[in-house]
Order: sequence, then structure tokens, then C-alpha cells
Amino acid sequence: MNHVLEPPDEPGRTLPTTATGVPTHHDPGPPLVDVAAYSAFYRAEVKALVNFLLWMGAGLADATDIAQ
Repeated sequence: MNHVLEPPDEPGRTLPTTATGVPTHHDPGPPLVDVAAYSAFYRAEVKALVNFLLWMGAGLADATDIAQ
């Protein structure tokens, strides 16, 4: 037996399909990410997040690890 979201692993057994032939449990995968925009956001916000975590009482190593 496999995980519920995985395709069947039994030979000869397939996923149910829609009228167009696309499996009903089709997973298109994660959405595409604009890496440059994400990197810019991360660089702009990580210092504030670490400072907030330090203010809340986290140690420096923990704060940077959480922000990561």
C-alpha cells in the first residue's frame, strides 16, 4: 500500500480520468517561483526577522536558523 496522494503501485491499475483523459488526481507540481523576486524579498526581510526573534528571546543561532 502506498501514500494516498501517490499513484497506484499495483500493476494494471490506473488513476481514474476525466472526460479529457487527464487523471483526476493530477498534480501539476509546485508553482513556478520567480527566484530573483524571492531572493530580493528574503535579503530585504531576513535582518528584520532575525532582530524580531532576538527581541522575543531567541538566541542568535536559533534566530538565524528559524529565519532560514
